[in-house]
Amino acid sequence: MRKHLGGKGANDGASSGASSTSVKPVVALVGSTGYLGKSIVPVFAKAANEGQFAAFKILTSSTPKDELKSAASDKVTIVQVDYASPASLESALEGVDVLVSALGASKSTEAAQKSLVQAAAAAKVKVYFPSEWGTDLDVSPYPFPPLDAKTEHVEEARKAGLKTVVFVVGVFSDIILLPISGWFTAPNTVHIPDSGKNKAVFTAKKHIVQYALQAVILAAQDPAKFPDKVRVWDDNRSWDEYTAELEQVLGRELIKNVIPKEQLVQDFAAGPSIGGLGRLLAADGLTDYSDNHNELLNPGEKYFKRQTVGETLKEGPTTKRTIVSREITLPTDRRWARWISSLPIAKQHDQQVTFLGTSPPTGRSAPDPTMFAQPIPTLYNNARNFKVPKDRVTTRIRIWSASSPPITQVSH
Repeated sequence: MRKHLGGKGANDGASSGASSTSVKPVVALVGSTGYLGKSIVPVFAKAANEGQFAAFKILTSSTPKDELKSAASDKVTIVQVDYASPASLESALEGVDVLVSALGASKSTEAAQKSLVQAAAAAKVKVYFPSEWGTDLDVSPYPFPPLDAKTEHVEEARKAGLKTVVFVVGVFSDIILLPISGWFTAPNTVHIPDSGKNKAVFTAKKHIVQYALQAVILAAQDPAKFPDKVRVWDDNRSWDEYTAELEQVLGRELIKNVIPKEQLVQDFAAGPSIGGLGRLLAADGLTDYSDNHNELLNPGEKYFKRQTVGETLKEGPTTKRTIVSREITLPTDRRWARWISSLPIAKQHDQQVTFLGTSPPTGRSAPDPTMFAQPIPTLYNNARNFKVPKDRVTTRIRIWSASSPPITQVSH
């Protein structure tokens, strides 16, 4: 189990509600172009322009694109930084009260995260929200190296003297039908961990941003009294309830694939994945966040109304998602990735490719589908991560399309 990060219990410490605050913080964001960061920018910019923040700084290591530039105003500034230069970061963070990271804590961002912590400590940032935005890792007894970077980063930030707030939201409701979530990896099958009675937590991305906004404002009032870990959600129900709602939203009956705990353990040992970890935690009853900070940050649903997974799906194109299944021969030179990227549906960034195993057997475990459920452009860039056996083999793939109208066939 990950070392406990400490913190006050739900609704302890700071008073609920952030509208009657007096401190107007200077807020900085890193990771503004990522999946979550893009959604944070307009909401935080609006908060700054309306006087909830004294100022909002958007830190970026790349040349700002027009979409980001459009957020700039008298209260919103875009600052280009160099993560390899502590002086650059420290200068950008001068005068910042609250730093929010959506960089994505992983081995690939490890150096940038270290520099960020050092600069934030030197600039005397009062509150730091690291890039967590997911499952409560404190409760997990299962080692998973890809997420170790998050644990280590939080510990480093606290050792550096930063008030560090871990933000736990469960799974993004928006991606429940995508293979990477680990719950729904076939057109008519929902994967239920051990028992449909166990609860799991989902939060819509737009509400994660709203929770974060209130947390930033409230934490700035009295950092010492604000919890060290915040757990929030939109939906906290059993898998039986989620499955019933999915059937209603999708308009079809789903196959309930109940996976016993023993099988989940074996699968995770053979091919650890984020989806596999989530299923294990759910099987253990560790994804029930009945102890939470919903009322602290959104008292009486004052700032927004929580919504179910089904309500979130109805707002997006996900319910139009169709599947195209193909059997192709993969060459050892990985030209298959270029072929996939040339498909008409590859033009849409939300395509998902799921590898379903190889034939004939290659003498090794088939890859966990959730490890390779990636947007096609990402898949192409990371093609080297999937090692094709020396002999040409036939591999079944599934291409998930959220196009409208739905694409039902492709050719090659």
